[in-house]
Amino acid sequence: MKDFDFEILHKLYATSKIAKYNKQENELVFISKRRKNNDEVTAAYEAICELFNGGEPMTNKKLLDILQRARKNSKVILKRENEK
Repeated sequence: MKDFDFEILHKLYATSKIAKYNKQENELVFISKRRKNNDEVTAAYEAICELFNGGEPMTNKKLLDILQRARKNSKVILKRENEK
């Protein structure tokens, strides 16, 4: 099981949810270069594609479905700033 940062997963979830409401749910996921933490978001998206889609790119609808299912069974572990 791979650990993901909550903030990064939330950004992916928001991106795919916005695409759904903009009627772009059947298009491939697009991660903007102007987004903060772009490298981390891209790495998390690639890891999710590797785990759930055999390394192939996903549509916004498929990513949203995966993240909604994972959200129900997830745990949030809080750490102090100085802990690793």
